[in-house]
Amino acid sequence: MLEVLCARALESGDVEAAYRLSDRRCRIRPLPDAHCYVLRAEALHRMGERAAAVADLAMALEIAPDDIAANRRLLNWGKARQRIAAARTLISVEHDMRIVRQAIAVLRKAGQTAFSGVRVHEGSIEGWAAWQGAGLIRIAIAGETDRVETRLDADPRHPLSAELGNAVGFHLPRPPAQAAQFVSVTRDRDVLVSLRTTHPAGQGVQKSPATRAPVDVVPQVTVIVPVYADYHATRACLESLLDQIEGSARYTAVVVNDASPDPHIRDLLDGLDGRRNLAILTNAQNLGFVGAINRGLDAVLSGDVVLLNADTIVPAGFIERLSAAARSAPDIGTVTPLSNNGEFTSFPVPNRSNAAGDAATVAQLDDIAARVNTGGIVDIPNGIGFCLYVTRACLDAVGALSESYHRGYLEDVDFCLRARQHGFRNVCATSVYVGHAGSRSFRAQKRSLVVRNLAVIEQRFPTYRTECADFVLADPLKAARRAIELCLPSAHRHGTLLVSAGGVAAEVARERAGQLLADALPAVFILELRRGPEGAIAELRDAADGIPQSLAFRLPSEMEGMRQFLQGAELARIEFLDLAAIPRDVIDLLLELAIPYDLFMTHDGLASTVTNGKREAAQRDHAAPERLFLRNVVARAYRVLAPDAQAAAVASTLALRRTVTRLDTATVSMPHLASSHAPAARLGLVPIRGGAQEHRFMHGVIAGLRRAMPGLDIIVAGSTLDDHELFRTGAFVTGPIDADEFADVFRRHRLERVFCCLLRPLFGHPVVSATTAAALPVAYIDWSRGECAVRAGDLPLDSQQLITTGVVEQLVPWLQGAQSA
Repeated sequence: MLEVLCARALESGDVEAAYRLSDRRCRIRPLPDAHCYVLRAEALHRMGERAAAVADLAMALEIAPDDIAANRRLLNWGKARQRIAAARTLISVEHDMRIVRQAIAVLRKAGQTAFSGVRVHEGSIEGWAAWQGAGLIRIAIAGETDRVETRLDADPRHPLSAELGNAVGFHLPRPPAQAAQFVSVTRDRDVLVSLRTTHPAGQGVQKSPATRAPVDVVPQVTVIVPVYADYHATRACLESLLDQIEGSARYTAVVVNDASPDPHIRDLLDGLDGRRNLAILTNAQNLGFVGAINRGLDAVLSGDVVLLNADTIVPAGFIERLSAAARSAPDIGTVTPLSNNGEFTSFPVPNRSNAAGDAATVAQLDDIAARVNTGGIVDIPNGIGFCLYVTRACLDAVGALSESYHRGYLEDVDFCLRARQHGFRNVCATSVYVGHAGSRSFRAQKRSLVVRNLAVIEQRFPTYRTECADFVLADPLKAARRAIELCLPSAHRHGTLLVSAGGVAAEVARERAGQLLADALPAVFILELRRGPEGAIAELRDAADGIPQSLAFRLPSEMEGMRQFLQGAELARIEFLDLAAIPRDVIDLLLELAIPYDLFMTHDGLASTVTNGKREAAQRDHAAPERLFLRNVVARAYRVLAPDAQAAAVASTLALRRTVTRLDTATVSMPHLASSHAPAARLGLVPIRGGAQEHRFMHGVIAGLRRAMPGLDIIVAGSTLDDHELFRTGAFVTGPIDADEFADVFRRHRLERVFCCLLRPLFGHPVVSATTAAALPVAYIDWSRGECAVRAGDLPLDSQQLITTGVVEQLVPWLQGAQSA
């Protein structure tokens, strides 16, 4: 409905409503499709936000690279390079000749003189060609064994003839084929179009199922490596692989040269020709990753296989250990190792491309994995093709890789999901680690290829995405990654440890970590204490996505393990962001490390805990020992860090005033977009914590303001406990907003005032900082009780008077321009 209403608003010319509706749609689930970003781009462009509109079109094209609506707009709005890319896409997918002419004009300006658009159907190939100068058009359709070529003269009646002088349309029968075909359109020696069609059957060649070998039989194993580009990575890969198979009685390799254009790669392979246990196959034309793999599979008639990317580095004994994992159960069909860049199997951060490291790093990580995860097997939804061990029984049952995907991505997923249909399991061998550079062949095209192919996967296997989400949430490989990390302390020394008790304090810790990393600190670690179903857990990770990422210590049983790891990290400093909420035994452990520490003022919990109190009153307090302990911790702190003026005011209530250090020493004068003396027609409310108390408060404020100022337009900038309930009060809720987006969101929603709905002190939070520094008048709760200076136009509210009616009574005159600070 948001999309429908946005389209109607655009049609009627209500650009602000169109932006609101499309912006919310792009922020909420289900995840937006390409057309959602196109709708928002259209609204932004009409609002004069051209750069933001183009950014949204880029998002749309990541999801659907051939989206006509997005490419049409990018053709007109984008920069030169973006317009050229859009024109090339539209040449191949656009039916409207008016738009095709525009695309041709852009490409002609870039120096291109001949053009062609081709569409492949199941039984035919149709399209057009247009060119300047003399010459014929040749259209070739080539299969594995046959080739059909058609020559065409210019047709003066074709709509494009007037622009270029020569043009022709065609509709040709597509010869039947059992494999992929290659279609090319050429003029003289210029190749206008060259594409590889998908396999008509879509699933590859099916082989007769074979009897599964007993688990104690040691198989022959052939490693298949398709080679095309990146000479240095290819050489490193083959060097590491040949060390494994040289002189082996059971291991061989097949290298498929997929018509590499790199002479260095050709020379490298020529130099390897004749090596024992190595066969080199050379394709006459580029078949793509799947075609090269399938050709290699056709050459391997028996034994297990390993599909290995040419941008990997393999450790010693990897084939033997992968084979042992495959033989550990008769229903295992594929085995994938751990890797720096292996989707589910990535280390240290899963589902992300981590730094590859050199051969020595790969060997070190593999050695640790082999020791701590010996025999480790974890079921995964699908294997990953960078290094995929496939048993002969699985290969015979499933057949070749499917050729119904656009080149290079998710064919391995399709194979593994089909293997499951045949009763095979896909597992990760957690005792093997393989280095993988990743995305060398397609680089920037990767996301669009993945998104495009994922649509095919989901059509064939509708539950796949849900299963992947469940796997990521459960993270069954975390224990294996943790075991490696415990034996591999961070390479960084003299870092800073931030300690928080979770919740909003954890968000502040992440923001603080980013600030410290921006200051070029050697390393920043975050220790987050949280309550799990079985008690307290301390999670430790490197804030820069280094090692560790998967360490979690159950407390108090694993306290000693945490101590040993932190000692090995050789920390330089500690910052406690939520001291009063951190368990005493954890504080004791950290103090025993004898490392200088600071106290970061995240909220007023520390002040209220360690202050107030004549000795006699404290002795009567049942929590007196705990208060005395915390007072001693505060007294021994090197500094109390205050991220802003209000935090410094609260921190000043502590006994050690000389230790309070302001972190935001620079004073910035923020301009106001709207006069604080003029009535405001539009107010933004910013939720911070998202809890029930905040939700009730905002509901009451909205209802009160609607009664007092019926014409006031209220925008809730963020997500809440129940967005729909606030919609029913007459407000509009944007949905989730990142901290660095607030300035743009405030401007695009034409806000004139903002109210930061923070009901309890919270300092250093990115959303609070972004809101209170907004370039327009801001109302906020004043936790300093009047001690902090107030910007002209802002409205500080008394922290002791947070009853909804009282807040509304203060907001109304401020919104009407009759009251400002």
